[in-house]
Amino acid sequence: MARTQCLWRLGMLAGAMFCCSASASASASASAGSGAWVAQSSGLNVTQSQWHFFSEALASGPSHVPGDAIVTSVHWRFHARPSTTALKAELCSASRVRCERLTQEAGKTKAFEGERAAQAFQLRFSMPGNGRLRRDVHIDDIQVIVNYRRR
Repeated sequence: MARTQCLWRLGMLAGAMFCCSASASASASASAGSGAWVAQSSGLNVTQSQWHFFSEALASGPSHVPGDAIVTSVHWRFHARPSTTALKAELCSASRVRCERLTQEAGKTKAFEGERAAQAFQLRFSMPGNGRLRRDVHIDDIQVIVNYRRR
């Protein structure tokens, strides 16, 4: 698997690249009309302040999610080393129309409830300040679990 980091300078109007080498799996219960998919991403390093660092795109994989499925909740997990309260983390929909601020390294949100369950997600990280960080923040163990139901 290729290891890729995606960057987006704060304040730039141009969109950032999506990185598409995340691993994913999905499961569904057709009779119940609900299911979940899980995707994981390799790590990344936050090296500069005032830049956004994106995880790889976290997606269900081809044809694993019914076309009419909508999100009921999204669970996330990541691990930051060294641990720092200054790290800003957000969970974003593929289109980045919506990003949800994350206040901890693992949790659950309903912020994307009702959106298309087949869309990809990304985690976005940034640090305040100016210039190169004295010590990189390494992010690994990145995972999302998207629970969905059929309309």
